[in-house]
Amino acid sequence: MQVRTIKIKSGWLHLPIGRDAKRYYVKFEVEGKQLFEFYLGLVTKEPDFWCGMELEKYIGQTVTMTLDESSSDLSKGLLEGIEEGGAMNEDNPLYPDLYREELRPQYHFSSRRGWLNDPNGLVYDGKMYHLYYQHNPYGITHGGVNVHWGHAVSPDGIRWKERPDGIRPRVSNCHIASGSCIIDYEGIAGYGKGAFIAAFTHLASRNYRSDVPFPSEGQFLAYSVDGGNSYTLFPECPAIPAKDGMDWRDPRLFHDPEGGFGIAVYETTEYGNCVTFYHSDDLHHWTLTSRADDLFECPDLFRLTPVGGGKPKWVLYGADGMYRIGEFSNGVFTQEGERFPLDYGTCTYAGQTWTGRNDADGRMHISWLRDNRLSWDDTACYPDMPFSQQMTVPCLLKLVNTPDGYRITRTPIPALDSLHEGKPTIQKAAWSIETALFLPLQSDTSLTIVCNAPLEVRSEEGSFVYDPMSGEVIFDYGRKKFTLQKNGSLELRILIDTMSCEFFLQNEISASYGQNMHGKDLQLYCKSGFLAEGTTYAMKSIWS
Repeated sequence: MQVRTIKIKSGWLHLPIGRDAKRYYVKFEVEGKQLFEFYLGLVTKEPDFWCGMELEKYIGQTVTMTLDESSSDLSKGLLEGIEEGGAMNEDNPLYPDLYREELRPQYHFSSRRGWLNDPNGLVYDGKMYHLYYQHNPYGITHGGVNVHWGHAVSPDGIRWKERPDGIRPRVSNCHIASGSCIIDYEGIAGYGKGAFIAAFTHLASRNYRSDVPFPSEGQFLAYSVDGGNSYTLFPECPAIPAKDGMDWRDPRLFHDPEGGFGIAVYETTEYGNCVTFYHSDDLHHWTLTSRADDLFECPDLFRLTPVGGGKPKWVLYGADGMYRIGEFSNGVFTQEGERFPLDYGTCTYAGQTWTGRNDADGRMHISWLRDNRLSWDDTACYPDMPFSQQMTVPCLLKLVNTPDGYRITRTPIPALDSLHEGKPTIQKAAWSIETALFLPLQSDTSLTIVCNAPLEVRSEEGSFVYDPMSGEVIFDYGRKKFTLQKNGSLELRILIDTMSCEFFLQNEISASYGQNMHGKDLQLYCKSGFLAEGTTYAMKSIWS
């Protein structure tokens, strides 16, 4: 058995990680009590990158680390490379290129180290936007293990400052899967007025010791009295158990306007995937109220008042972003009309909205902007980078009553404009059939495109065709279609960042694509010709 002890002086340990290194379980203990057990790809020399482990509350104490594969010659000495000292920031010599790496998105949120996927626990506390997210802080793949709730805060929803992970797994058999957060303004749960209440799934991790799978444990609740920096589990956990260890997951907490609180959970029944609704008056005891069929992962549920006034409607969607509009009363959701995508591209997944803010200007939304070329276990993702994946820009969802029924529009939040740098570059394409647009790597472009026949816009990972006569848009060769309320000339906004391209059409809908934009162009084609005019702003880095 390999064992090493380190006295914590600075509040940080730094782990030397190899992208393709063999991984081992490592246990971390203080005074005989286990803190964590992670599955780590440690190396003895020349790490591909370093990852920081924050242990500020253990300053002055000794951490004991145990590697459980000491019989392997490959594992000898792996614990000796771990260093103590200094925070994980740009002033630490272990992190010389932090936020300046070649493939680092410059105005989309990405984690300083490790893997990122679903946004979690989105809450606005009156001063700061909190973004929690699925995070493996010690590797560039998800891998079904080590997953924490990462944590970042922002005063405007655009410029983010990373904090230490908000919720960390204590054992290796389960990790902290997706969930949500609300503020208990009246202290109903008994932890004081203004306590943060988080709901998440204690989801089965992958068992790398044997082929026997672990069971999932269900939906857990935790509270924070320090502004969301650290959480303590409710005494009754799981609050909503998972039947027979099934992977029921992604609890969405919400204030019920009819009184009390609700949770929406992705579950499965003999009829297939569904969202199950539970109700509580005290956040401790939960009662099943109903189920709505055909929803997979990461449910979100909220009310919106139509633009221009009218009776509020409820919006429900799952991880694929297919929203439905209807009524929610007595714990039952009743759908009205058809379902439509929140985004028409190929790479948004598991989007969520912020609670705690005034939604008069719309509901603020963000999504995982995934790179579809990469699997959860692909160590080549974002080649040679110490991080992987990013979020979309935050957007506002608005409910619009159209002649075709209620629709949701999705547009960037106004604060994004504060990143515009200097004077804009004028874009003007004379009447032509086909044009290549070479836009700056970090830029925000707004175009008005005049055409009298279908216009095709192509990027490396996706395309769409716009018909100016009908307003119909066909995305990615027929995968999705939508008819815009405004036809004629096309108002097109294009957000280009290092690893993404996001289109916004007529201030109504969006289409997002994950792709490496280094040296890439966009193609505009119309067989009868078109005219394009507009402006391009360079974008400041949110990491400056």
